[in-house]
Amino acid sequence: MVLAGEPSDIFWQWRGLLDSKDRNEKDAKTRQLSVIMAQRSDVLIKLIPENKGYSFTELVAGGSRFFSKAKHEMPLQQPRAINAWLQVLASGIMGFVLERKLFKLSNTNFIKLLPTCAG
Repeated sequence: MVLAGEPSDIFWQWRGLLDSKDRNEKDAKTRQLSVIMAQRSDVLIKLIPENKGYSFTELVAGGSRFFSKAKHEMPLQQPRAINAWLQVLASGIMGFVLERKLFKLSNTNFIKLLPTCAG
């Protein structure tokens, strides 16, 4: 959560906010702040159906929450009843077509074998 008075990109740019000339002091502050920022970070993935742009901010108790678009696309899939019915229908039609072909194939082979068995 981004606290009041902090920039919205604090979790990505906090190292740039350090202003120390002494290398050892800066390293100590960096280690200390990295622990603090890791403890403060709370990753929340939010799937929304509408487009709010590349990034947006929501106000929450105690500050605000900054959301940005994921680096990879996460498709939003909504199950629809019609898809299930179409799958059942397609399976039934394919089963019928396959059964008819197998029936014709077995009858053809049986008829070819029938005269040799009688003679």
